[in-house]
Amino acid sequence: MGNPVIRDTIDRCLDQAGLAEQQIAQRLANLADATKNTYISHNGKITATRTDPDNPVRLSTLALVTKLKGLHVDKSVNLNVNMDVQPIDLSRYGRQRRSEVVDKSVNLNVNNVNIDADMGVDNT
Repeated sequence: MGNPVIRDTIDRCLDQAGLAEQQIAQRLANLADATKNTYISHNGKITATRTDPDNPVRLSTLALVTKLKGLHVDKSVNLNVNMDVQPIDLSRYGRQRRSEVVDKSVNLNVNNVNIDADMGVDNT
């Protein structure tokens, strides 16, 4: 957020709601160690419970913390490609040519292309 007035207003609102920096850090630390309870039942009655790490919560917390600390590297690239496409005459294959004008330009937008360190491309 580049606007300091908006930033100050948000900080003041968060502080008033009990979410100052120390409280946010403590809550993130708790989420980094998040667990979930699994209840085991037999014949409709809970017979045991098991506590396991809540890995999805831990992973999303880790991603948020790395972004907040400036350690997250955004590898996504917006790539715009313009291609010149020539029409193909299909009359020799028994097809009639279209009489209307064909637009020869095609705009292809490719988003979220991840580029590996070895410069390989991974399209997700």
